[in-house]
Amino acid sequence: MAEIHEKEHWADLYRRALFEEDGSKLPLMLERARQAVQQRVRELWHLTTRGQSVSAKERQDLHTAAYYLDLLRSLEVRKRIGDQVGTNEPMLPGLWTSET
Repeated sequence: MAEIHEKEHWADLYRRALFEEDGSKLPLMLERARQAVQQRVRELWHLTTRGQSVSAKERQDLHTAAYYLDLLRSLEVRKRIGDQVGTNEPMLPGLWTSET
């Protein structure tokens, strides 16, 4: 499991994962960012259960980050599966082409 250092802010990890160019590092970066987002969501949940106010903007930013991290992870998994099959053909032929 990827380790998250307390000093690393979830948004920094998210941005680094979004712009990671090294394909071999991408899965780890996505996992670290996902864990940081989940950790922050838990922190915010505990704050609200104690009656403390939580920024609506940060909650929305966390929701957006979680969505895109999940999307990137899904695309990365699809790419790895395609690489294992040994083809660069789309897994769903015709989905985004003129064939549809």
